[in-house]
Amino acid sequence: LSPGASCAVIVTFAPDGSGIRDGNLAVYYSGPGSPQILTLVGTGTAVSLKPGALTFGSQAIGTPSTAKDVLLKNNGTTPLVLGAMVALGDFSQASNCPSSLLPDTMCTLRITFTPSHSGVRTGQITIDDSDGNSPHVIKLSGTGT
Repeated sequence: LSPGASCAVIVTFAPDGSGIRDGNLAVYYSGPGSPQILTLVGTGTAVSLKPGALTFGSQAIGTPSTAKDVLLKNNGTTPLVLGAMVALGDFSQASNCPSSLLPDTMCTLRITFTPSHSGVRTGQITIDDSDGNSPHVIKLSGTGT
């Protein structure tokens, strides 16, 4: 690298489990003080939501949409205790999720959009659980017509 020049270093976080994970990035160079050590810290989550966001498109005011599904999976090695699942905005949810989701299993949230007004409507489903990154959020949007 020329004197005064810079470069970007892209670091990806792919944890092998839930909880806090740390590591180091060593940057070696020919000047004094080499290497520079950067400490990296992230929190792995046992929960995956597929998809993590939903768009419903246009829907008549006051008329429920066809439900769309989100899969909630416990990628961890211990049971995931599920708490409240709260819908905000013009959205509602029902699920087949148990109070405790065993490792490597999933359940389904069925989300419906019933717009109360015209225009773009946004909301979310917030899921409280025993994972270290709780709460988990599913972003929602649709258009009332």
